[in-house]
Amino acid sequence: LGELNSQAATLGNLAAVYVATGETDKALELFEQELSLAQKIGDVEMQARTIGNRGVLFQKLGNVLQAQSAFEEQLGLARQIENHGLERAAIGNLASNAKLLGKTTEAIALYQKQLELARQANDRTDEIGALTNLGLSFLVVERTQQAIELFQESLQLARQAKDRISEAG
Repeated sequence: LGELNSQAATLGNLAAVYVATGETDKALELFEQELSLAQKIGDVEMQARTIGNRGVLFQKLGNVLQAQSAFEEQLGLARQIENHGLERAAIGNLASNAKLLGKTTEAIALYQKQLELARQANDRTDEIGALTNLGLSFLVVERTQQAIELFQESLQLARQAKDRISEAG
């Protein structure tokens, strides 16, 4: 099992390289191989991560409906194994996809859920990301004052955490 797990992880790493270099067909092929191995060894967490990564690639390629399906599956698996970090990631992915589909109200609700879960987990990085994405979504629907407040809160958290990368970004 250890060898198969390492092989699957390596396939995922290779897929990420191919995504970065724009060789998306090769990346999808490798994600499929990684997913197959993760299923074979029963690693549900790896399955959820791989499906999510594949969804992000679908999204990047403009296949938002395939991305939606992948993110819903990722969320289901994350909840099945009670992996709250993966659950927050899947909800963020679904929110991003909703925004791309022009469903900003749905995106806002999902980012609010992601923010709530990040706060419950005391995960400052996820909290800052959710606040920022929520602020960007409020800008889309011209709720500027709420966006400003969210960005200010995000900045305050970043400063408290001395997270200069988030502060700059």
